[in-house]
Amino acid sequence: MSIIHKIRGGGKQSAFIEAPLFEITEELHNPARGWYQVYNFDLGKDVDFDELYWCLGKHDRLALLMVDIGRYKDADLDETALERLKGILDFFVAHKYDIILRVVYDHEGKAMESEPFFFSQVESHMRQVVEVLDEYTCEVYIYQGILVGNWGEMHTSRFLSAEKMERLTNILRKRNKKGAYLAVRKPAFWRELHPKKENLDEKGREQFSASDHMGLFDDGIYGDEYNLGTFGVTGKEEGGWHQSWLPEEEIEFEDKLCQLVPHGGEVLYEPAYAERLGRERQVELLRKMHISYLNRVHDARMIYYWKQLMITGKEAFLGDSKCWAKKSYFEYIGAHLGYRFLIKKAKVSLKPKAEEITVEITIENTGFGAFYQEGELILEIEKKSGEISWISIGQMKGWKSGETRTYSGQIQKDQGKLFLWANRSWDKSLIRLANESDPNGRVLLGTIII
Repeated sequence: MSIIHKIRGGGKQSAFIEAPLFEITEELHNPARGWYQVYNFDLGKDVDFDELYWCLGKHDRLALLMVDIGRYKDADLDETALERLKGILDFFVAHKYDIILRVVYDHEGKAMESEPFFFSQVESHMRQVVEVLDEYTCEVYIYQGILVGNWGEMHTSRFLSAEKMERLTNILRKRNKKGAYLAVRKPAFWRELHPKKENLDEKGREQFSASDHMGLFDDGIYGDEYNLGTFGVTGKEEGGWHQSWLPEEEIEFEDKLCQLVPHGGEVLYEPAYAERLGRERQVELLRKMHISYLNRVHDARMIYYWKQLMITGKEAFLGDSKCWAKKSYFEYIGAHLGYRFLIKKAKVSLKPKAEEITVEITIENTGFGAFYQEGELILEIEKKSGEISWISIGQMKGWKSGETRTYSGQIQKDQGKLFLWANRSWDKSLIRLANESDPNGRVLLGTIII
């Protein structure tokens, strides 16, 4: 139901008819978040882009490109291979995907057979990959792994000593300063690459810097209690900074780190563990780990399982969002991967003797993850005459999961409709808000009557 507020000032009396701010339950298909599929490529072979087009997940905004360079384990990538890599990236850019890129030597679980004999060759390949990354500084959202290991997942490789990981990571850090987020397979690797003394405050408490843009990817979520080796069996006090910790300690670590950098991967269905964990706890952990993106096809059993679970409306994780009652867990999880901005309140006032309206808007990020890119909120008035004017009322980067922000701006007093919408800075891609909106993504805040 609309609410009418009288606005006084400047010798005139006006009214603001507040619009109801309904939360919607649809997945918003916003950039840099959500479900994805994996697309496998061999740089030793040409790509049939016509066939590839029909394999695209048309509703996804993310795509994980698994690019195999195993054919080149004994030599640098030649010009043909580099052009193929650029052609693959260009194809997904043209189809409006944000790209998760993982370049690997193996996609069959046989990295020990597929990787180069000499570490110097791995380093050379990493330099070549980063040269390509530098041409796609915005389009490649996340670069996963450091080339080595089965499926590029940083296990079962001769090149995972602390010294070798550091050397490969430094190539990425130095050459990719303003480009993709980086991601390593588990928290212990992240700690190995970030000295403890640099991640503690003056009281010895953990604090993190996102200066090198390094996050995590986890392809074993819910595979078992330890996420198939992501977590360890030793406590942090006993094991120390560089070891894998107990699950509850690692999740606390991820809760802090992944408010600053993206985290995502694959969920697995292990019936006994899923039953023991419980449906509500599964959602709570996705929020605690700040999961921004998940593979929609890797383990179809888990997706099916979530689709069969219906929300009662009494779940603790819902808070005051009761509109999700009778929706499936799959729908709720998909809608909350990454960021999800919900307008909670809009207030309009007019300062004495002023001809400008002050608008104050309170918004909560109800998603599992933070907003890691640059974006802005736009306040717009559509005047009775049909003329439109707008102002930017604030930047959105670093908006954490669960965080509520209040933005304010002043716009010329005129009769008409007041809207709010948002976009990503680098490409002006629309960021839909989680309130009922028009086809252009504008949320009606209310109508000003003079």
